[in-house]
Amino acid sequence: MAGDSEAVDGALVDLSARPTTQMLLAVHHDRYTQLLRAFLAWKRRAQAQRVRRKRIATACRVGSVFCQRIYWTRWREFAAERQQQRQNDEIKDLEQEEKEEEEEKLRSMEEAANNVGITQVTDTIVSKSDEEGDSSDQSAAALMTKRHYIKRWKRRVEQEKKNAAISTNVVDMWQADRDHDEALSNVLQDYMFTHGKSS
Repeated sequence: MAGDSEAVDGALVDLSARPTTQMLLAVHHDRYTQLLRAFLAWKRRAQAQRVRRKRIATACRVGSVFCQRIYWTRWREFAAERQQQRQNDEIKDLEQEEKEEEEEKLRSMEEAANNVGITQVTDTIVSKSDEEGDSSDQSAAALMTKRHYIKRWKRRVEQEKKNAAISTNVVDMWQADRDHDEALSNVLQDYMFTHGKSS
């Protein structure tokens, strides 16, 4: 039965015949060989992945160390800059305080000088006001004296006018005018004499 036979491993095998143990072993061998090949391929891939992971881990460690160094270097620079800036600020504050103290001292000295000047000016004004008060008192006395003489002169003029009105004689009128002039000159002389003495 040539149609029912098949060549297996270079030998004719009758397909209708039951599989022998050798054939079963060959089949299992092929299956195990495929599984072994698959396992070995997986192992190679796993090893390659492990190597790649190790490289990645090493690169990450190196990168982290590098980044830490950069970070700490920049942090030290930043800390140094901050410390320098803080020192500069403290120096500026001290200079500002010294400047304010100097300005305060100058201001106090100016105020003291102004107070001394104000005291001197006040004393001068008081002395001047006293002098002016004395002069004003003198002028007031002179004014009162002047008013007194003017009142006396008015009374004498009125009296003389009354006398002149009563007198109808020309001589009496002339005499009255003369007396009036004399009285006026006397009043003025008295006033000038008194005012000259008071001044």
